[in-house]
Amino acid sequence: MAGFVIMLSAALVWVVAGTLEAPVVNVGDSAPKFAISTDAGRTLTRSDFGGKLLVLNFWATWCPPCIEEIPSLDAFQRT
Repeated sequence: MAGFVIMLSAALVWVVAGTLEAPVVNVGDSAPKFAISTDAGRTLTRSDFGGKLLVLNFWATWCPPCIEEIPSLDAFQRT
């Protein structure tokens, strides 16, 4: 019985440890599947963008680094 508990505990640790790793995203990877709702109540998914370049940026007005990146995002959008 003790062996079973040890094996079960090890399996639990292995599963939990695997969920703590951040997913790696590389250049050329597809965006992860997502669904967002617009102010008008429409749901948008990755497929709504038809394979076009998609930039998802999550930021907050109280985040100084987020505010600092606004000019670079504006320049990116203009190009």
